[in-house]
Amino acid sequence: MNKKLPSWLVLTLIGVVVAALLGTVDVLTRGKIKLNAEQQAVRDRQAVFADADEFRLMELEEGSSVDACYEAYRNGQLVGYVTQLTVTGCQGPVEVLTGFDLNGGILAVQPGRQKFKETPGLGSRVQEAEFRDQFTGRTIPLKLKENIDAVTGATISCTAVIECVNRALRAAEPYLDKSKAEDIAPRYNLPAGESAGAAAGSGTTEPAPVAAVTPPTPTTVKADTVAQKVETGSGVTVYSAQDWSAQYPEVYKTYMQNQENSEVTDYLEDYPMLRTLYEGYGFAISYSSARGHFYDIDDITETGRPHALANCFTCKTPNFTAMVNEKGDEAYRLAFDDVMQQVNEGISCYNCHANRPGTVTVTHSYLTDAVGDDFEKIDACDLACGQCHVEYYFDPETKATTLPHTSLASMHPDEILNYYNNVLLVDGQPFADWTNPRTGVRQIKVQHPEFETWLLEGSPHRDVFTCADCHMPDGTKSNGAPFKSHYLTSPLDNPSLIANNCSKCHADLVSEVHAVQEKVEERTNAVGYALQELTDKLAEAAAGGAYTDAELDAIRSVARDAQFYWDFVFVENAEGAHNPSLTYECLDKAEALTGQAMGMFKS
Repeated sequence: MNKKLPSWLVLTLIGVVVAALLGTVDVLTRGKIKLNAEQQAVRDRQAVFADADEFRLMELEEGSSVDACYEAYRNGQLVGYVTQLTVTGCQGPVEVLTGFDLNGGILAVQPGRQKFKETPGLGSRVQEAEFRDQFTGRTIPLKLKENIDAVTGATISCTAVIECVNRALRAAEPYLDKSKAEDIAPRYNLPAGESAGAAAGSGTTEPAPVAAVTPPTPTTVKADTVAQKVETGSGVTVYSAQDWSAQYPEVYKTYMQNQENSEVTDYLEDYPMLRTLYEGYGFAISYSSARGHFYDIDDITETGRPHALANCFTCKTPNFTAMVNEKGDEAYRLAFDDVMQQVNEGISCYNCHANRPGTVTVTHSYLTDAVGDDFEKIDACDLACGQCHVEYYFDPETKATTLPHTSLASMHPDEILNYYNNVLLVDGQPFADWTNPRTGVRQIKVQHPEFETWLLEGSPHRDVFTCADCHMPDGTKSNGAPFKSHYLTSPLDNPSLIANNCSKCHADLVSEVHAVQEKVEERTNAVGYALQELTDKLAEAAAGGAYTDAELDAIRSVARDAQFYWDFVFVENAEGAHNPSLTYECLDKAEALTGQAMGMFKS
């Protein structure tokens, strides 16, 4: 009698046989697939460096801005490099291969390969020769509309490719040996008389982000990325955060989380001495904490301080930032109420990206002026934040927002005070934001010098981290790609950052920071009340008639300097955590000058 095998056993046997066959096929084809992939990769590299007969993979430093870099050889001689780098385009990752000679002259650029999903007929056209051939013979910096023309309707895709090429060449600059470069122009159909490294682009604006080429020293800072500088003199449409939400949903979602920061602190209630120290100025009437980017417009319109001119919008809205970039200093003198009618959003995408997502752009030109030749030494992320988190004043004549320094070296509080006291004179008198009505002291109101405090000597982390590293947590998109959260937080509220980074050097970062802040808070209060006593005593002396004008002016000068150093600490938002040594230095000077002024009164 024949028995049928159970169905489950039949299925099991079939599965075993199929698995065995698939395993055999995999073993037989795995090597072939790998070989084909390697051969295709070589062909891809030869497509951008056809003159090379060998490519050797380089060992890059950890944290390099490129995915891979290959040395290109011909007959055993190094003739150039090929870099492989991926950035985000309009629809997803854009991988770009760039071949260039030892002069940094671009031989060819090839966007695409496997990581490419740009829109067919639009972004996909960056793969066509008409766009790619523009790069041949040029050197960086490359910039859209200056030395590279965009594909119509594909600005974001074009910008992504340009960013890749700029970053690639910057990353390779330390390895370039121009003394060995050969003129290989004829092989690449360059214009007559030009070598592959001689046809420099016409743009002067530095692209971003790019890799650091100069290691930090005590007088420089770490710059992994270099920002672009905004184009001025032409009107632009400011795209709101909402306009970008469909393309960057994760970024938009985290940006909108900033509306959770709704708590307001009344500084005049918490620090009663401020009514005396800021007497005669708007901050003695109304002084509350700002709630961050999402509430910038609400904060400025709801404050009790009056606003006559539009310059008060400087760090509040991209609408005014774009207006300044179009009209120049004229915009600062416009009426506040008139400009208010054109404002629809607080600080958002344009301020840091100028309608070019993924590219950090300094849109406030006063910061570009204020760092001068040190622009490329400062990381793009620090510059982005430094556009607003910085000490500034309104120019007495133009009413333009202006910074009291022109380089990293001139950012120190000593240098800034010297600038206000001896350089920026108004009718022969040192610059002042206002004059105290009782004492006659021409006072300086420091703003929020986080930028200067972070970058100055003594800042323990300036060569290691950027503002974004600490205040913009790492996130992961739905497709698995990493991104920076735009929900701005304290690093103390970021357990992942503390566990993965800070814990390598700090046993208990939160406790350490709080210890610094408590010490700074205690000293700030003590010196603040001493300044209040000095102010009241000087007011009595000014009203009493027992002092000559010269004697009063001598005391006023010292009192002005003392309050400047104190205010530099009081208004800096980290409460000493950014740069403890500089913070203590300023408090020491404020305390010493206050004591000196008190000693100048007659017994």
